[in-house]
Amino acid sequence: MKSHHQIEVGINSITILPPAGEHSDTAVLCFAPTHKKDFVDFYYEFHDKLDEYRTGIGCYYSKAFGNPIFHSSIGVFNVDCLKSIMNMIFSSYAFGLAKINALELYTYPMQLIERYELTK
Repeated sequence: MKSHHQIEVGINSITILPPAGEHSDTAVLCFAPTHKKDFVDFYYEFHDKLDEYRTGIGCYYSKAFGNPIFHSSIGVFNVDCLKSIMNMIFSSYAFGLAKINALELYTYPMQLIERYELTK
């Protein structure tokens, strides 16, 4: 993968990757970065390499399924707790501009596989 620079994106919404399979009682809460062209280009290039490196990681992560979800995971939560978590996020002033300085790859549930730093 070629070298990439840090990318400024808007963090203007949140998304939930829904419960599925053996994890039917939890969901992944994520920020949804804006789809700025240089971020989209980087994301797809990264996922090309990811699909070569790992298979079977699911339709939310793999470009091979044709619909990867642009997201920055906040955490894995019990579905019943999401309402209070959402209230906390909405009152935290977390939305606005952000700088992407690394991309991290996690297993489900949330164990770091590898971190890819972006240059300044």
